[in-house]
Amino acid sequence: MKKLITLLTALAVVTAVSAEINPPHRYIEFGSDFDVSVSNNYVTVPDVMVKDLVIDLNKIAEEMPDNGFDLNMALNGTSFVNINLKKIRLGFSTGFESYGYGNISKELFELIGEGNSLSDEPQTVDATAVADVFAVTSASVGMKFGKLRLKVTPSIVSPLVYAEADDAKVEYETAADGSIRAVASSKINIYTAAGIQDLIENDSGSYEYTVSSEDIWKGSGIDLAAEAEYPILDDLDVGVFTRVPIIPGRLHSKATTTASFSYETDGILDAVSSDTTDSLDDYTYDTSDWSYSDTTYYINRPLRLGTQAAYRPFGSWFTLFGMGGVGIRYPFSDNYAVYPEYTAGLGLSLFGALGVDVSSAYLNQIFIHKIGVMLNVRVLEIDAALSLQGSDFVNSFSMSGIGAAVGVRFGF
Repeated sequence: MKKLITLLTALAVVTAVSAEINPPHRYIEFGSDFDVSVSNNYVTVPDVMVKDLVIDLNKIAEEMPDNGFDLNMALNGTSFVNINLKKIRLGFSTGFESYGYGNISKELFELIGEGNSLSDEPQTVDATAVADVFAVTSASVGMKFGKLRLKVTPSIVSPLVYAEADDAKVEYETAADGSIRAVASSKINIYTAAGIQDLIENDSGSYEYTVSSEDIWKGSGIDLAAEAEYPILDDLDVGVFTRVPIIPGRLHSKATTTASFSYETDGILDAVSSDTTDSLDDYTYDTSDWSYSDTTYYINRPLRLGTQAAYRPFGSWFTLFGMGGVGIRYPFSDNYAVYPEYTAGLGLSLFGALGVDVSSAYLNQIFIHKIGVMLNVRVLEIDAALSLQGSDFVNSFSMSGIGAAVGVRFGF
């Protein structure tokens, strides 16, 4: 026991804190990170992974969150090279970021749940959807002035696609005899770096869409990220960070269509319980009235501002970390959204070679509960993480969404 205590004490002393929130593991490193996630705010995996699926429409209507049904998706990837010296750090990265969100208002589920108790008058509910894809190239410079560390990261942000469902409506009518008629329609605007008319109107069966580097670069914008951190105690390091758009990105081509879907059925229970669409007496889907134009649509990555900290009371093998801040999606536009962000977690590391961390966070309007592992043999590091996610806090613990991330780093 004395030997064990001596070993643990020596470990705490030898791995004394380097007064840094995220210390690097190599002097020079090359690497890539990739993550994907999908989540919603109501349906969980255990709900549908049952032998006999029972759909209680009244229960769904009662339990559906007040803001309706949300669906979120994200896909991101980046490759980078970093040089980490004692007083100066340099970095370069290139990658992509994509995001998608859809919402159907609670009124639709209330209409379905109430069923035949409704009058024969049509009812209208709202729906929204957005999606975007950015290409991002960044260069960073970090310097140390005494105990103070500063880092600035200007980025060239090139929007590739932004799509939105504008004025989406679902008209739902239920009659006393149990018959149901629903019509969904939406004006869809698709903004791109280059025109997509040839892609949409191609009847050859071969679908290809190419964007030249000139199309991408002429619509590029710039944002600027900055970080500062300082050890206020030997074992407590705090910092602030921000990312602010400087020049907005631009998309120069617009395609617009009206998408519609309609169906009629003798009863909603027959429709939702069938394994095929045979239960639908009549259904149609169509996109019509395509139009194309040259335009300029301005778009930015989310603005971020916050503070972060790392506390290592027993040495660098034990880290309590946290972050709190605010984000603004689509800043400086009419459809901006302001939301809080936070992270709270614990990281454990054995001589910097093996590591595990657990955290709970609210980022990009999604609750994320993550566990990550690290294997680091100096010249090679592999990081992997799995997470439970969701836009509803309680359901996010019940697998209403999942995420996965992997990262690889080489260097010395």
